Amino acid sequence: RVNNNVSNAIVLTNKNQGEYKAMTLKLEMPYKKGLWGSLAWTTSNATDLMSAGSIASGSWTGARSVNGNNDLSLSNSNFNIPNRIVGLFGYKLEYGGEYGGSTSFSIGYIGSQNDAFSYTISGDMNGDRVFNNELIFIPKAGTDIKFAPLTVGSTTYTEAQQQAAFDAYIKQDKYLSANRGQYAGRNASVLPMLHRFDISVVQEFFIKVKGKRNTLQFRADILNFGNMLNDSWGVSQRVTNPQVLAFSSINATGEPVYKLATQKNVDGSTTLIKDTYLKNSSVFDVWQAQIGLRYIFGR
Repeated sequence: RVNNNVSNAIVLTNKNQGEYKAMTLKLEMPYKKGLWGSLAWTTSNATDLMSAGSIASGSWTGARSVNGNNDLSLSNSNFNIPNRIVGLFGYKLEYGGEYGGSTSFSIGYIGSQNDAFSYTISGDMNGDRVFNNELIFIPKAGTDIKFAPLTVGSTTYTEAQQQAAFDAYIKQDKYLSANRGQYAGRNASVLPMLHRFDISVVQEFFIKVKGKRNTLQFRADILNFGNMLNDSWGVSQRVTNPQVLAFSSINATGEPVYKLATQKNVDGSTTLIKDTYLKNSSVFDVWQAQIGLRYIFGR
């Protein structure tokens, strides 16, 4: 803080840092003999000093940093989406004459990486009176970090147990394990790629009424079709706990002491954090089916 007697005086100014780069490749097959489709892949990278919100105070305190929020470094934006794939393919077969019909099949696909997040410390480790904004240091070994005893329910985890658990957590995380000995970057990781398929079948019957073709249409859709084939497919994930470390105190030698984050498992038990991501279990993470009937009057 410039003046420690001033509790809050936030001024934001513009800088000419930050950029957005994107590339899209698309293959498209125009409708021919009932067959059509397209497939597009977009890769992008967005960087900024902070992903500002509607007010100065929230934008400043919401930034994640190593050297404090008055000295922000260029890093990935909150809105960074490294990869997105969209595909749509279909086939339509028409038969009969005035009283014929058609059958259509289509499959849609979306694959996306999004929801950038940072590995942070809960509390106010550096004493700047901004909470939960410090990025973690990724140690070369779990024993490089000091831990205070942590009690969860009737279990108390020692420093050695937390050091071992933290080291195991780093090993299973692709980004952390590749960046030992460095500070984690802001928005350094995104959620794993999520793949989802939807399929549709449309059956139409054509009827001539007063010289105009009317259509009776039956439609069936299966959303998140992959999940119907395998219940582990098409399930979104969330970050278990981005605040991996909780600041506890400063020891006699001036070193910060932490407590390791915990996670709640599927069986209801609470343990030391061991997974970067956990699967969600909402209505959007299972397959759904819908059936429709429509009559289309001729024109």
